Amino acid sequence: MGMRILQVHNRYQGGRGGEDQVMDSESRLLRTNGNEVHQFTAHNNEIGGAYGKLRAAIRMPYSKDGARRVAQALATYRPDIVHVHNFHYVLTPAIFDACRKARLPSVQTLHNFRGICANATFMREGRVCEDCMHGSPYLSVRHRCYEDSALKTLPIARTIAYHRKRKTWHDKVDRFIALTEFGKRKYVEGGYDEKRISVKPNLCYETFGLAIIEAFAADLPVIAARLGAAQDIISDGETGILFPPGDAGALAEAVAWAVAHPEDMTRMSQNARREYETKYMPEANYAQLIAIYEQTIREAIADSGAPR
Repeated sequence: MGMRILQVHNRYQGGRGGEDQVMDSESRLLRTNGNEVHQFTAHNNEIGGAYGKLRAAIRMPYSKDGARRVAQALATYRPDIVHVHNFHYVLTPAIFDACRKARLPSVQTLHNFRGICANATFMREGRVCEDCMHGSPYLSVRHRCYEDSALKTLPIARTIAYHRKRKTWHDKVDRFIALTEFGKRKYVEGGYDEKRISVKPNLCYETFGLAIIEAFAADLPVIAARLGAAQDIISDGETGILFPPGDAGALAEAVAWAVAHPEDMTRMSQNARREYETKYMPEANYAQLIAIYEQTIREAIADSGAPR
Protein backbone atom coordinates (compact mmCIF):
# COMPACT_ATOMS: atom_id res chain seq x y z
CA MET A 1 0.00 0.00 0.00
CA GLY A 2 1.39 3.39 -1.00
CA MET A 3 1.82 6.56 1.03
CA ARG A 4 -0.27 9.71 1.04
CA ILE A 5 2.05 12.64 0.36
CA LEU A 6 1.24 16.35 0.39
CA GLN A 7 3.64 18.47 -1.62
CA VAL A 8 3.75 22.11 -0.56
CA HIS A 9 5.20 24.71 -2.89
CA ASN A 10 5.29 28.49 -3.27
CA ARG A 11 5.67 29.28 -6.98
CA TYR A 12 7.83 32.22 -8.04
CA GLN A 13 6.91 34.95 -10.48
CA GLY A 14 8.34 34.83 -13.97
CA GLY A 15 7.16 31.49 -15.28
CA ARG A 16 7.79 27.86 -14.50
CA GLY A 17 11.11 27.31 -12.74
CA GLY A 18 13.34 24.41 -11.83
CA GLU A 19 11.71 23.82 -8.45
CA ASP A 20 8.30 23.56 -10.14
CA GLN A 21 9.70 20.94 -12.51
CA VAL A 22 11.25 18.96 -9.68
CA MET A 23 8.02 18.86 -7.66
CA ASP A 24 5.96 17.80 -10.66
CA SER A 25 8.45 15.14 -11.78
CA GLU A 26 8.59 13.70 -8.26
CA SER A 27 4.80 13.73 -8.14
CA ARG A 28 4.61 11.70 -11.36
CA LEU A 29 7.29 9.32 -10.10
CA LEU A 30 5.48 8.77 -6.79
CA ARG A 31 2.10 8.25 -8.44
CA THR A 32 3.54 5.82 -10.98
CA ASN A 33 4.73 3.71 -8.06
CA GLY A 34 1.33 3.56 -6.39
CA ASN A 35 1.41 6.52 -4.00
CA GLU A 36 -1.33 9.12 -3.52
CA VAL A 37 0.04 12.62 -4.07
CA HIS A 38 -1.69 15.96 -3.53
CA GLN A 39 -0.23 19.40 -4.14
CA PHE A 40 -0.87 22.60 -2.25
CA THR A 41 0.58 25.65 -3.95
CA ALA A 42 0.69 29.39 -3.46
CA HIS A 43 2.04 31.89 -5.99
CA ASN A 44 4.01 35.09 -5.58
CA ASN A 45 1.63 36.71 -8.05
CA GLU A 46 -0.71 36.92 -5.04
CA ILE A 47 1.51 39.64 -3.59
CA GLY A 48 0.23 42.26 -6.01
CA GLY A 49 1.19 45.93 -6.07
CA ALA A 50 3.06 48.29 -3.76
CA TYR A 51 0.88 47.67 -0.69
CA GLY A 52 1.00 43.91 -1.22
CA LYS A 53 4.78 43.99 -1.52
CA LEU A 54 5.07 45.96 1.72
CA ARG A 55 2.76 43.53 3.51
CA ALA A 56 4.67 40.52 2.13
CA ALA A 57 7.99 42.03 3.24
CA ILE A 58 6.67 42.51 6.78
CA ARG A 59 5.22 38.99 6.90
CA MET A 60 8.16 37.27 5.21
CA PRO A 61 9.69 35.81 8.39
CA TYR A 62 6.35 34.43 9.57
CA SER A 63 2.91 34.52 7.96
CA LYS A 64 0.02 33.32 10.09
CA ASP A 65 -2.08 33.23 6.95
CA GLY A 66 0.42 30.90 5.30
CA ALA A 67 0.25 28.58 8.31
CA ARG A 68 -3.55 28.70 8.28
CA ARG A 69 -3.76 27.82 4.60
CA VAL A 70 -1.44 24.84 4.96
CA ALA A 71 -3.28 23.69 8.09
CA GLN A 72 -6.49 23.59 6.02
CA ALA A 73 -4.74 21.52 3.35
CA LEU A 74 -3.47 19.09 5.99
CA ALA A 75 -6.97 18.65 7.36
CA THR A 76 -8.35 18.11 3.88
CA TYR A 77 -5.80 15.64 2.52
CA ARG A 78 -4.66 13.92 5.75
CA PRO A 79 -1.24 12.95 4.39
CA ASP A 80 1.28 10.58 5.93
CA ILE A 81 4.07 13.07 5.27
CA VAL A 82 4.48 16.64 4.02
CA HIS A 83 7.18 17.47 1.46
CA VAL A 84 7.96 21.20 1.20
CA HIS A 85 9.77 22.45 -1.89
CA ASN A 86 9.56 26.21 -1.39
CA PHE A 87 7.88 28.65 1.01
CA HIS A 88 9.20 32.02 -0.27
CA TYR A 89 7.53 34.50 -0.11
CA VAL A 90 3.82 33.97 0.56
CA LEU A 91 3.69 30.83 2.70
CA THR A 92 6.84 31.45 4.82
CA PRO A 93 8.38 28.96 7.30
CA ALA A 94 5.25 29.35 9.45
CA ILE A 95 3.94 26.33 7.54
CA PHE A 96 6.17 24.06 9.62
CA ASP A 97 4.28 25.09 12.75
CA ALA A 98 1.10 23.92 11.01
CA CYS A 99 2.74 20.54 10.39
CA ARG A 100 3.86 20.28 14.01
CA LYS A 101 0.42 21.21 15.31
CA ALA A 102 -1.12 18.51 13.09
CA ARG A 103 1.54 16.05 14.32
CA LEU A 104 2.64 15.33 10.76
CA PRO A 105 6.30 14.77 9.79
CA SER A 106 7.79 17.19 7.28
CA VAL A 107 10.59 17.06 4.74
CA GLN A 108 12.09 20.06 2.97
CA THR A 109 14.19 19.93 -0.19
CA LEU A 110 17.05 22.44 -0.08
CA HIS A 111 16.91 23.54 -3.70
CA ASN A 112 19.30 26.42 -3.10
CA PHE A 113 21.06 28.19 -0.22
CA ARG A 114 18.33 30.73 0.60
CA GLY A 115 18.12 29.49 4.19
CA ILE A 116 21.65 30.70 4.91
CA CYS A 117 22.40 33.16 2.08
CA ALA A 118 20.21 36.08 1.02
CA ASN A 119 20.90 35.66 -2.69
CA ALA A 120 20.90 31.84 -2.37
CA THR A 121 24.15 31.31 -4.30
CA PHE A 122 27.11 32.28 -2.05
CA MET A 123 28.27 34.59 -4.84
CA ARG A 124 28.75 38.37 -4.67
CA GLU A 125 30.37 40.56 -7.29
CA GLY A 126 31.71 37.54 -9.12
CA ARG A 127 33.34 35.87 -6.14
CA VAL A 128 32.42 33.44 -3.38
CA CYS A 129 30.94 35.15 -0.31
CA GLU A 130 29.95 33.39 2.91
CA ASP A 131 29.75 36.43 5.20
CA CYS A 132 26.16 35.83 6.30
CA MET A 133 26.70 32.15 6.97
CA HIS A 134 29.48 32.91 9.45
CA GLY A 135 28.21 36.28 10.68
CA SER A 136 25.09 38.40 10.81
CA PRO A 137 22.56 37.90 7.98
CA TYR A 138 22.19 41.68 7.94
CA LEU A 139 25.57 41.94 6.25
CA SER A 140 23.64 41.04 3.10
CA VAL A 141 21.71 44.30 3.40
CA ARG A 142 24.94 46.26 3.36
CA HIS A 143 26.10 44.27 0.34
CA ARG A 144 22.70 44.65 -1.42
CA CYS A 145 22.77 40.93 -2.16
CA TYR A 146 19.25 40.43 -3.49
CA GLU A 147 18.65 42.14 -6.84
CA ASP A 148 21.26 44.77 -5.89
CA SER A 149 18.77 46.35 -3.50
CA ALA A 150 19.20 46.89 0.24
CA LEU A 151 15.44 47.35 0.58
CA LYS A 152 14.64 44.04 -1.14
CA THR A 153 17.39 42.24 0.76
CA LEU A 154 16.22 43.37 4.21
CA PRO A 155 13.15 41.08 4.58
CA ILE A 156 15.20 38.07 3.46
CA ALA A 157 17.90 38.91 6.01
CA ARG A 158 15.19 39.29 8.67
CA THR A 159 13.84 35.86 7.77
CA ILE A 160 17.25 34.19 8.04
CA ALA A 161 17.98 35.93 11.36
CA TYR A 162 14.51 35.23 12.80
CA HIS A 163 14.59 31.50 12.15
CA ARG A 164 18.22 31.17 13.16
CA LYS A 165 17.32 32.69 16.55
CA ARG A 166 14.07 30.72 16.81
CA LYS A 167 15.89 27.45 15.94
CA THR A 168 13.21 26.62 13.39
CA TRP A 169 15.51 24.37 11.40
CA HIS A 170 16.45 22.39 14.52
CA ASP A 171 13.00 22.08 16.07
CA LYS A 172 10.36 22.31 13.34
CA VAL A 173 11.52 20.35 10.28
CA ASP A 174 11.99 16.60 10.60
CA ARG A 175 14.34 16.09 7.65
CA PHE A 176 16.03 18.04 4.87
CA ILE A 177 17.03 16.80 1.43
CA ALA A 178 20.22 18.28 0.00
CA LEU A 179 20.96 17.76 -3.67
CA THR A 180 24.68 17.04 -3.22
CA GLU A 181 27.20 16.35 -0.48
CA PHE A 182 28.52 19.86 -1.14
CA GLY A 183 25.08 21.30 -0.42
CA LYS A 184 24.82 19.26 2.76
CA ARG A 185 28.25 20.44 3.94
CA LYS A 186 27.31 24.08 3.38
CA TYR A 187 24.07 23.78 5.35
CA VAL A 188 25.86 21.97 8.19
CA GLU A 189 28.45 24.75 8.18
CA GLY A 190 25.53 27.18 8.36
CA GLY A 191 24.23 25.56 11.55
CA TYR A 192 21.84 22.84 10.36
CA ASP A 193 21.87 19.45 12.08
CA GLU A 194 23.93 17.04 10.00
CA LYS A 195 21.90 14.05 11.17
CA ARG A 196 18.73 15.56 9.72
CA ILE A 197 20.07 16.09 6.19
CA SER A 198 19.81 13.36 3.57
CA VAL A 199 21.38 13.63 0.13
CA LYS A 200 19.30 12.81 -2.96
CA PRO A 201 19.85 14.21 -6.46
CA ASN A 202 16.82 15.64 -8.22
CA LEU A 203 15.50 14.18 -11.44
CA CYS A 204 15.65 17.64 -13.02
CA TYR A 205 18.95 18.74 -11.42
CA GLU A 206 17.80 22.35 -11.52
CA THR A 207 20.53 23.82 -9.32
CA PHE A 208 23.45 21.59 -10.12
CA GLY A 209 25.15 19.75 -12.89
CA LEU A 210 22.49 19.25 -15.58
CA ALA A 211 25.19 19.15 -18.26
CA ILE A 212 27.25 16.72 -16.16
CA ILE A 213 24.34 14.32 -15.68
CA GLU A 214 23.44 14.48 -19.36
CA ALA A 215 27.06 13.65 -20.21
CA PHE A 216 27.06 10.67 -17.83
CA ALA A 217 23.85 9.42 -19.45
CA ALA A 218 25.62 9.55 -22.82
CA ASP A 219 28.66 7.61 -21.52
CA LEU A 220 30.82 10.74 -21.47
CA PRO A 221 33.26 11.59 -18.66
CA VAL A 222 33.46 15.29 -17.79
CA ILE A 223 36.32 17.75 -17.36
CA ALA A 224 35.24 20.48 -14.93
CA ALA A 225 36.50 22.97 -12.36
CA ARG A 226 36.76 21.67 -8.80
CA LEU A 227 34.04 23.98 -7.59
CA GLY A 228 30.67 23.63 -5.90
CA ALA A 229 28.50 20.65 -6.75
CA ALA A 230 30.72 19.51 -9.63
CA GLN A 231 33.30 18.19 -7.19
CA ASP A 232 30.63 15.94 -5.65
CA ILE A 233 29.12 14.72 -8.90
CA ILE A 234 32.44 13.98 -10.61
CA SER A 235 34.85 11.49 -9.10
CA ASP A 236 38.29 12.70 -10.18
CA GLY A 237 40.00 10.06 -12.28
CA GLU A 238 36.92 7.82 -12.26
CA THR A 239 34.06 9.66 -13.97
CA GLY A 240 35.98 12.69 -15.16
CA ILE A 241 38.81 15.10 -14.44
CA LEU A 242 38.73 18.03 -12.02
CA PHE A 243 41.02 21.03 -12.26
CA PRO A 244 41.52 24.11 -10.02
CA PRO A 245 38.89 26.80 -10.77
CA GLY A 246 40.16 29.72 -12.81
CA ASP A 247 43.32 27.91 -13.88
CA ALA A 248 43.34 27.91 -17.71
CA GLY A 249 46.68 26.11 -17.79
CA ALA A 250 45.33 23.25 -15.68
CA LEU A 251 42.30 22.97 -17.96
CA ALA A 252 44.59 22.72 -21.01
CA GLU A 253 46.64 20.05 -19.25
CA ALA A 254 43.52 18.05 -18.41
CA VAL A 255 42.33 18.14 -22.01
CA ALA A 256 45.78 17.13 -23.29
CA TRP A 257 45.90 14.25 -20.81
CA ALA A 258 42.48 13.04 -21.94
CA VAL A 259 43.56 13.03 -25.59
CA ALA A 260 46.76 11.15 -24.75
CA HIS A 261 45.07 8.45 -22.64
CA PRO A 262 42.17 6.94 -24.64
CA GLU A 263 42.08 3.72 -22.59
CA ASP A 264 41.64 5.62 -19.35
CA MET A 265 38.93 7.75 -20.94
CA THR A 266 37.11 4.59 -22.06
CA ARG A 267 37.19 3.32 -18.49
CA MET A 268 35.86 6.67 -17.25
CA SER A 269 33.10 6.53 -19.87
CA GLN A 270 31.94 3.19 -18.49
CA ASN A 271 32.11 4.52 -14.93
CA ALA A 272 30.12 7.62 -15.90
CA ARG A 273 27.28 5.54 -17.34
CA ARG A 274 27.31 3.28 -14.29
CA GLU A 275 27.09 6.35 -12.03
CA TYR A 276 24.10 7.61 -13.98
CA GLU A 277 22.27 4.29 -13.73
CA THR A 278 23.00 3.96 -10.01
CA LYS A 279 22.04 7.47 -8.86
CA TYR A 280 20.08 9.35 -11.48
CA MET A 281 17.67 7.04 -13.26
CA PRO A 282 14.03 7.29 -12.09
CA GLU A 283 14.02 3.88 -10.41
CA ALA A 284 17.05 4.74 -8.27
CA ASN A 285 15.69 8.21 -7.51
CA TYR A 286 12.35 6.80 -6.37
CA ALA A 287 14.03 4.27 -4.09
CA GLN A 288 16.04 7.05 -2.44
CA LEU A 289 13.02 9.34 -2.01
CA ILE A 290 10.70 6.71 -0.54
CA ALA A 291 13.47 5.56 1.83
CA ILE A 292 13.79 9.14 3.11
CA TYR A 293 10.02 9.34 3.68
CA GLU A 294 9.99 6.02 5.53
CA GLN A 295 12.92 7.01 7.73
CA THR A 296 11.33 10.37 8.52
CA ILE A 297 8.02 8.77 9.53
CA ARG A 298 9.75 6.15 11.69
CA GLU A 299 11.78 8.79 13.50
CA ALA A 300 8.72 11.01 14.01
CA ILE A 301 6.85 8.10 15.60
CA ALA A 302 9.81 7.23 17.81
CA ASP A 303 10.29 10.85 18.92
CA SER A 304 6.70 11.81 19.68
CA GLY A 305 4.32 8.91 19.15
CA ALA A 306 2.14 8.34 16.10
CA PRO A 307 2.24 11.49 13.96
CA ARG A 308 -1.52 11.64 13.57
